[in-house]
Amino acid sequence: QAAQAFEITAPANNGLIGAGCFDIKWSPAVGSSVKNYKLYIDGQLIATTSDTSYEYYTTNVKMYTAYVTAEYNNGTSKSTETITFGVTKKGLCANEEMARYLEPVEMNMGWYYNWAAYPHTYESYKTMEYVPMIWGTGNEGSISYVAENGYKHLLAYNEPDMPMYDANGNFVGGSNVDVNTAISHWYKFAGKSYHLGAPAPALCPAWDSGTWFRTFMDSDLVDKSTIDFIPLHCYYGTYGGAAGANTFLKEVVDATYNMYHKPIWITEFAVSGWGYSNASNRKQVEAFLKTAIEGLNKRSYVERYSWFSFNTTDN
Repeated sequence: QAAQAFEITAPANNGLIGAGCFDIKWSPAVGSSVKNYKLYIDGQLIATTSDTSYEYYTTNVKMYTAYVTAEYNNGTSKSTETITFGVTKKGLCANEEMARYLEPVEMNMGWYYNWAAYPHTYESYKTMEYVPMIWGTGNEGSISYVAENGYKHLLAYNEPDMPMYDANGNFVGGSNVDVNTAISHWYKFAGKSYHLGAPAPALCPAWDSGTWFRTFMDSDLVDKSTIDFIPLHCYYGTYGGAAGANTFLKEVVDATYNMYHKPIWITEFAVSGWGYSNASNRKQVEAFLKTAIEGLNKRSYVERYSWFSFNTTDN
C-alpha cells in the first residue's frame, strides 16, 4: 500500500482562512524516526515541534506561504511542498434560509457563523471554518457539543441586552439575558479548549447606553482571563459615507478596545437609514464600506468582521 504523503493538510492550498488563531496541520512524515518538525511561514522558521499541528496567530491580511521540514533521527530531512494561503478578517453571518443560495468561497469569506451551535449542511460551507454560537441561555446545553467537536472559537450570547421583540411586536433579535444571570452562568462557557468570545452586546460598551456589557465585565464573578475576544454589533443611524465609517472606527471599535484591551470581532454591522434606493445613498453606503474595511483591516487588534444587512431595500 502506498505510504501517506507528507504534506500540509490545513489550511488548504490557495484557500482563505479567518484571521486570529488558526491551526496549521500536516500529515506525519514516514520512512524513518522523526526527531522534530520545523514550520516555516514566508520563509521564516516559526516553530520547532514534535506535534503535527501548530496554532498560529496573525491579523495581517495578506497571502502567505508555508512548508514543514521533518528532521529524522538519522540526520536526514524531508520537506512538504510549499502551500499558499490567504488570511482574511471577512466572514459571513447568515441563517439557513439566507445561506442557501450564497457561495461563501466565491465571496472570499474566510469563516462564517449562523447564530446557532451547529453548522450549515450545504456543501458550499463545508470547506470553511464554522464558528458556533450559544444564542441565549436556552442553548447552553450545546456548549459541551462545541467543546467535544473541536471548534476553534465560540460566540456566547447574542445581544443579551436587547429583547427578542420590540414594543410593536417586531422581531429585533436579542436574546434578552439578565446581566446577573449571564454573570452567574459564565462558568459554563469557561475552561474549554476553544477561544471564547464575550457576550455580543447590541449597544456598544463605550456608549452611555452600554451598561449591560460594562456591568458584566465589571463583575468580580466573571474571570476576564476566560474572555479571548469581544464581539460588537453596530447599526448606527448617523453612519453614512467615509465620515460615518471613521466615526464607527473611533467611537465603537477603538473606544471598546481602549476599555478592555482585548481583540475585537465585529459580528454584525451595517449603515442604518442609508437605504440603497438611489444613486446618492448607494455611494454613501459604498464609501462607508470601503473606509470601514480599510480601517478594520489595518487595526492589528481587530481579528474578524462580518457585515450583516441582507436586504438592499431595507433602510
